[in-house]
Amino acid sequence: MSHAFAWSSSLSWAIGIFLAYGLYFGLTEGVEKAWVADMTPAALRGTAFGVYNAALGFGGLAASLIFGAIWTRVSPQAAFLTGACLALAASLLLYLAFPHAKNSRHE
Repeated sequence: MSHAFAWSSSLSWAIGIFLAYGLYFGLTEGVEKAWVADMTPAALRGTAFGVYNAALGFGGLAASLIFGAIWTRVSPQAAFLTGACLALAASLLLYLAFPHAKNSRHE
């Protein structure tokens, strides 16, 4: 979805894209946390959520610094397109890393 920001040409489009992204984030954040809980033994869930949130924090910081550098040195479009390409690559890697993963609630 971040590639849509690169081609946004008006305020109304940008607001619509932000709303769609917010909807996406709201629908997926709970699933991510449920996946962490499902993959972790009960005794280690606190640690797992700590590692999960630390990874999100450090990843968000690194992403923001890189995004800002690309925005400043290349262009805003390049920054958003880089983010979109990295999101696609991460999705593909996640799919390849867990090809046979099942949700324990659906067994």
